Amino acid sequence: MGNRLENISSALDQLCQPIELGGANAKLLDTRFMYESEPMYVVNQSQFLNTACKISTPLDPFDLLNVLKSIKKSYGRDLDKSQSNGPQPIDIDILMFDSQLTNKDHLKIPHIGMSSRQFVSEPLNNIAAHVLHPQHCVTIGSLLSRLTKSEPSTVTQIPFRKFIKMSYSRAFKMDTSNNGTDIIDIGGMSTRPGADEVTTKEEICRTVPVIQALRETHDVKCHISIDTFKSDVARAAAGATIVNDVSGGQADPNMLTTVAKLGVLIVLTHMRSDSKTMTSLINYFFSSSLV
Repeated sequence: MGNRLENISSALDQLCQPIELGGANAKLLDTRFMYESEPMYVVNQSQFLNTACKISTPLDPFDLLNVLKSIKKSYGRDLDKSQSNGPQPIDIDILMFDSQLTNKDHLKIPHIGMSSRQFVSEPLNNIAAHVLHPQHCVTIGSLLSRLTKSEPSTVTQIPFRKFIKMSYSRAFKMDTSNNGTDIIDIGGMSTRPGADEVTTKEEICRTVPVIQALRETHDVKCHISIDTFKSDVARAAAGATIVNDVSGGQADPNMLTTVAKLGVLIVLTHMRSDSKTMTSLINYFFSSSLV
């Protein structure tokens, strides 16, 4: 129900809030991919969107459960509703809590769905593949392997670009402009020594949605710099006010004219050759006085 990714992102925000503000004072240690799967139990609803995250918290499992229930209620969840598998804006469960075993009516750890539900075990495997299940004494990766062997895969990993706009919401809820940020530099290709070059199309796909999200979704007012030495990328990066060209305008003969037409600022830095050869070109002494 609602914007699934935004709900997950906001729920994580709440989980990380201080205890006195209704959170778990959680520190987010790891999280990976999103997975979509067909709905179970009640099929007349949207596809499930699931992920798993690793946190640290000073709370014990029961106090943590109370915080999770409070977060669910804040999204309008009726926790007393008999049909708990129907459409709901958010669902958060404790899958594991270190190596603890808990078997109470209202809390079972490890989560009982781990060994039978791919939409639970697949995301968990991303962050805990080698962790032992305290009850079955096999790794999470082994549990998932058994599950996928016994039945066809029912979950699909979501490509990052599909949710790229919303994936930046948590970082920019801090309001970067008010916290002293003057320039945000966005790059879609590494220029470290030895890095592989990506295609222009791929570089545009990596950077442009981020810039659009910052300007349109999060209303970021500070300068946005596009880190590229390709004129086509600079041209596509509408919303950027600075072009950061590590080649000094030399890698693409159209870069300087493109920047002039765009009417934006340009930062020119010096890189010898390209990322594959820069470390071998170490002689800076020339017969000419101009370097």
